[in-house]
Amino acid sequence: MRWHALAVSLEDGASWAGRRFHLSPQRLSLLHHLARRAPGVVCRDALFLSSLNEDTYGEMLTAQICLLNRALRQHGIPLAVVNQRAVGYRLRLV
Repeated sequence: MRWHALAVSLEDGASWAGRRFHLSPQRLSLLHHLARRAPGVVCRDALFLSSLNEDTYGEMLTAQICLLNRALRQHGIPLAVVNQRAVGYRLRLV
């Protein structure tokens, strides 16, 4: 899956402009799902079902989104996961 300079694969991981960066399996799954629909919005339930196990919900998804945004910043990736109020989340270039 490619979007702009982002390449994401559940098997091979993630890279930006050819430079690989590490994400936990949950955050990699979130990024993959968001990138597949980018620049569109992915509803919370779809993200939850695709990326997290059934023992967690709402606040866990929000926490994982925050951790994904932190990881993207730490790796110098100019992307952010942003909230579309009352709809879900989407990837945005920053």
